[in-house]
Amino acid sequence: LYPEFRHVFVGDNGQGDVRAGEMMLEKWSTSVECVYIHRVIPTEATFGFEGSETTAKWKRLGIVFFDTYIDAAIHAALKRDKVAGILGLQYAERSPLIHLKGLRRVCVASIEDFGTLKPKFASVYLKEGQRLLLNRSLTRANAILREKGLREVALLKADCEFVPGTAVTTTLGNGHIVGFRSADGIYKVELDQWARGVYAFLQLSQIFKRGEFTRGSAGSATTLKDQPLTPPIAQTFPRVSKQADQEFPIGSQVRIEGFKNPQDKKNKGLMATVCSYRPREQIYKVEVEKWHLANNKRAVAFCHASQLSHPHRKRTT
Repeated sequence: LYPEFRHVFVGDNGQGDVRAGEMMLEKWSTSVECVYIHRVIPTEATFGFEGSETTAKWKRLGIVFFDTYIDAAIHAALKRDKVAGILGLQYAERSPLIHLKGLRRVCVASIEDFGTLKPKFASVYLKEGQRLLLNRSLTRANAILREKGLREVALLKADCEFVPGTAVTTTLGNGHIVGFRSADGIYKVELDQWARGVYAFLQLSQIFKRGEFTRGSAGSATTLKDQPLTPPIAQTFPRVSKQADQEFPIGSQVRIEGFKNPQDKKNKGLMATVCSYRPREQIYKVEVEKWHLANNKRAVAFCHASQLSHPHRKRTT
């Protein structure tokens, strides 16, 4: 159909769109300008994926995977020698498909769509994750718009889900909210069970209301007595379809990455002992060493496997 035109195919990797794009590019490469695939599931779960050879084939054909439509618009608005350094996407010599003003319109439309969809997110944690994803794309787009002398698009601000004074449970223990920054979505939490005046600065994915965990539609909640506890931090990491192997045995000593014990003059980091493990989410319950609660019990933290390392050797990824 319409051989006098060149075409752009847009799909997602949920079912067979990638294979359809492959067939288009293999049979009608002179008529198909580009294939854009929205990544709605991990790339490795895409139909037809068989490893690095498949990735190389998609790159060679010119199939472009993107996480937000802003990223797709960036790819379409620039020549490929520019795109390679900004998005790390596929390289192919050709002229831009859209103008930079079109890129800005896509950014504005994405923000409007996000505002419309806010009440429809299954949880506040999914909503915040999408906000962070869109802001990452907006930051990339704004760098291009600024370079070309066009007006930038304001980043999305976070909604305050827990007002100051709210009692919460965090990955570092119980506490209450004392502050919130809408610009980056960071909560300031005073940890009640630690020494007075100890604060943590945490993302929403590390906090949930004490005694409740929201599931399903907005407003529906189940108490911890009724359902097993699943900290929201587990949603920050991809879920696995089968139970993951336990890397750190019960009773073993581990280091919590990204934290430092100010009482440790040797700078060994924040050390802890493994108490239990949930293989489905890869979440470890650990007792933090040298940090004691008011009742002289050790502080307990819930950490994803990627946040822990062996104390005497570097972590392999």
